[in-house]
Amino acid sequence: GASDVVLRANLSRRLPLVLDRVRSAADRSAIDADLRYPANGAGVRRLRNLSQPRREAAGGGVRDAVAIDIIGQKAALAALARSERRLALLQGVALAIAEARDFDAALAAALRLACENTGWSYGIAWVPDPARNVLVAKVSWHIDEPRFDALDRTRDDTVFASGIGAVGRAWVSRTVQWNRDVQASAVAPPARVLAMRAAGIHSALAVPIIVYDEVLAVLAFGIVTLEEEDRDLFDSITAVAAQIGSALKRKRIEQALQESQARFEATFMNAPVGISHIGLDGRFLVVNDALCTLLGYEREELLCRKVEDVSHPDDRQAVRQRMAGVFAGKVERVTAEKRNLRRDGSTIWMSVTSAVKRDAEGRPLYMIAVSQDISQRKAMEQRLQQSEARYRELIEILPNAIIVHVDGRVVFANPAAARVLGADSPEQLLGMGALEMLHPDEHVAALANIQHALSGKIDYRSGARSVDRRVLRRDGSERIAELTALPIGFDGKPGL
Repeated sequence: GASDVVLRANLSRRLPLVLDRVRSAADRSAIDADLRYPANGAGVRRLRNLSQPRREAAGGGVRDAVAIDIIGQKAALAALARSERRLALLQGVALAIAEARDFDAALAAALRLACENTGWSYGIAWVPDPARNVLVAKVSWHIDEPRFDALDRTRDDTVFASGIGAVGRAWVSRTVQWNRDVQASAVAPPARVLAMRAAGIHSALAVPIIVYDEVLAVLAFGIVTLEEEDRDLFDSITAVAAQIGSALKRKRIEQALQESQARFEATFMNAPVGISHIGLDGRFLVVNDALCTLLGYEREELLCRKVEDVSHPDDRQAVRQRMAGVFAGKVERVTAEKRNLRRDGSTIWMSVTSAVKRDAEGRPLYMIAVSQDISQRKAMEQRLQQSEARYRELIEILPNAIIVHVDGRVVFANPAAARVLGADSPEQLLGMGALEMLHPDEHVAALANIQHALSGKIDYRSGARSVDRRVLRRDGSERIAELTALPIGFDGKPGL
């Protein structure tokens, strides 16, 4: 009979109702019921029973029944529900992290969502303190009950050393750690254990967040009931930790890029020399403060102009040629001195070093130009040139012969020297030996005088000593000349 194969536990519940309906001749409706049956050997099987009366059965009471094993179906539905909850949790965590203003806010949101999704009462994130080599509390979340407020007040005074408690074990092992009964545990910091006991927490779970092979934090959760190890819970919390770790990887990369960009901008904008990026059409793309100051323009004004617009008219053709050569790759970089026009129309000399930024395939993107004000140096060079011109003019019109020797050779002679020595021009004397223009009998004494003059032992501020010497003209004739020897620097070398 039907009651012989149905588990006795059902006899007092659903089976009598089913049998009453089966026996009722007037009941012509279908019956759908879940019943548990003893399996062959041992155990229990849960079957879904579907039955309906036969149409041809005389007097009724005869039904056709089908029994369907629903254990696998219920297991699949349960697994699907767990998967959907986990997916919802991960989506919520991903959204919370994306919207979080910083790392602490992201951790707090993840703790809240994990507790709400799993039914746990308390969550806290512990992070490494490298200086002390311990874990310290970062952020926490708990259900709205006063006992957890008291637990939270102990967090800042608590640290976990490596391997101590579920949190310390998760840190050193990098694996999920389970504490079935905190009330019976004495391995965590005593004050923390007492606070957790006072809050009524029984079971605890700790899971590490690992980023680039480094434990960035340990998430710890507590619940007020005594729970057995739950693989589904492990998987869900581990997935949350992985989600946070993945997000933190992105945030670290983003932060590194932001810091790098900030350093570049600080270097670019605060550099004491002018820096600019110039497009292929010669237009300024980016300019720093120093270049704006050098040229006297506001940034917005300069960005509306091309390099040619601020170049001296006499230098524009050379500027175009240099830029074309650099963009074409004929030279890797070029340094040139050029005149620029300031906003007020004045001229400023700059030394400009230019190079091109190219893409991965070698195509030019823009030019990087570093400009330095050299107006003061140019002014000094101009004054020096003017001074040298006046000095040379004075030397050339003097009636006295002036000859400069460097390393024993003539490197300069004025027109008077050419006349004294019978040369057609001063250039004919260049390269002659210092002793060639003296009579041989004068060589020994003259050489001694030259060495003594170059020794630096003579103070010529009190007056130079002159001697009479016989000199040889180019035609071989002799003359008596009064010679005065003075040391002089010439083109960076000691001369006489």
